[in-house]
Amino acid sequence: MIKYKDRLEKYQNLDYIFEDEKFMEDWLERNIHKAIANLEVIDRQPTITWKEAFMRNIPDFFCLDKTTREFVIIENKVRGRHRKVETQLLTYRAWVKRNLDIINEKYNDKNLKATENFKFVIITDTTDERLEAICEDSRIALILIDGGVVFEEIVPYYFEWIKA
Repeated sequence: MIKYKDRLEKYQNLDYIFEDEKFMEDWLERNIHKAIANLEVIDRQPTITWKEAFMRNIPDFFCLDKTTREFVIIENKVRGRHRKVETQLLTYRAWVKRNLDIINEKYNDKNLKATENFKFVIITDTTDERLEAICEDSRIALILIDGGVVFEEIVPYYFEWIKA
């Protein structure tokens, strides 16, 4: 509770700068490096040819981790609209698994190394205990844009998993 009280006091005079997900997406396309320094957007709202008729989602961004050359999918969520992230992750995981060759071929010029173990990142302006628990347990990086100006890694992008 103290953590949230400190945030509120720190930003009480700031309004959200992101009115909707499209506006946030426009901003992130140009500024993804402010959320995670070594990411590069390689496709926005990528056109996906689904072999499976049951898959309908469109990711917000395909990114490249410039350090590891890994494939990263980014979803941005505005004002608590993150109730479907579990479904999105499962859908994208199934799609990537079935389409690794297509992904690697399409982004071959970027020297991308897409694997079934791609990274999934949520960038949001609001969070709660439910979303944080899902992200931590599912190894999803969760980045909070606090007050629209400060980025905080709630679940770090480079999360070190301790083996028991």
